[in-house]
Amino acid sequence: MGKLIMEKQSLALEKLLARLRNFVKINDQSEADLDYITCSEYQLFQDFQLAKIVSSEIEDQESYLHQPDHWVSVNPLQSQLHSPLAGIRSTDAIAFCHWMGTNIDPEHIYRLPSLDEESLFSLNKSTLNTWCFDGNRFLLSNFSINFISDLVDSLNRLSNPYSIPLVMQFFFQDNQNYLDSKYQIQRETADNNRSDLFLALDYVLDFNLSSKQTRALAVGTNQDLLCLREFIKAYKVAFSRNPKFKLGHLKDKILKQNFKWTGFDEITKAVEDGNLDLIQSSIHILKLDKSNSIVMSWASIIEDYLSIYRADNFFEMRRAFRSYLLHLTEYAYLGYSLHREARNKSNFNSDIFKYKNEQITLAKLYWQLKIFLAREDGLIPAWEGIRLIREPRIRK
Repeated sequence: MGKLIMEKQSLALEKLLARLRNFVKINDQSEADLDYITCSEYQLFQDFQLAKIVSSEIEDQESYLHQPDHWVSVNPLQSQLHSPLAGIRSTDAIAFCHWMGTNIDPEHIYRLPSLDEESLFSLNKSTLNTWCFDGNRFLLSNFSINFISDLVDSLNRLSNPYSIPLVMQFFFQDNQNYLDSKYQIQRETADNNRSDLFLALDYVLDFNLSSKQTRALAVGTNQDLLCLREFIKAYKVAFSRNPKFKLGHLKDKILKQNFKWTGFDEITKAVEDGNLDLIQSSIHILKLDKSNSIVMSWASIIEDYLSIYRADNFFEMRRAFRSYLLHLTEYAYLGYSLHREARNKSNFNSDIFKYKNEQITLAKLYWQLKIFLAREDGLIPAWEGIRLIREPRIRK
């Protein structure tokens, strides 16, 4: 096995070094690569990062891992090795550029193209889009009208029970950095249970308490679930790429707390008896009860609990948390809508604009999660790729 890995790395390195001979001059200082980086070439960078983690005591392992978010391994599939890399974040692209200039070709600086530079050598028939840096922001370029039209059609076919709108800027902007910065701020105030996001989640349950069952659900639901701390925890796992993420305590909490505080006695009893099949059948019955949409939707979250508890490895756990965070996001989005509607009727409009902005953030988070899950299932393609610009390194 070790010999086979070394042979693959050798072939990938040969390909990468051959690429360096084919850059095209675009001005006096800069040269451009006409082709996208492939998975096998990118894996050289990944292997280098993984070796650093193994050989040293690095606490923040997350920042050293750069595989695409829809991969269910730190390595590409064998069938993907010679295909263009797709589905990476802007931070991954920057890290790869730095690695190229530090470890492969120290005589040059490698960077991402600007939008203007990318337009000079765009691949008209490509279904990939290029990460670009335009001075102070990361953007994706090289979208064709047909590609966007087909992609929107594919996304519209995905289940979207609350009709959360697709924000078109989503395709061109660096959504991951935006979401990370947004929820980093939220994370710092995660102990504030009366945050706007908490109120939005809480409002959904308060909105329709007409039935006895729904009232019991609202009272019995884990308060920790509704506070920002739980939302941020789910976000952290859903966007993690570290297979060594410590998961044991999460399973333990699901079993001892979340299940028991759902407000449904039969599920609590099934948990106490360790009867996972009975939990599944109880959830199924709840989801079939179309008389109460709140209960039906909450059943999806309880089902997420079961998927989290049953997960055998990191990637199964992450997928379950993505589904869990997706359902929390649906709830929060609906909560803002109901709250805005109530404030409009009462002519109390001071926070309406703020709520609208928060809903846009939630819509971006919702579609980011939807896209990750759909990519894992092979329903839509990944489209974020890397092409390089290089310039001579000026030695001091």
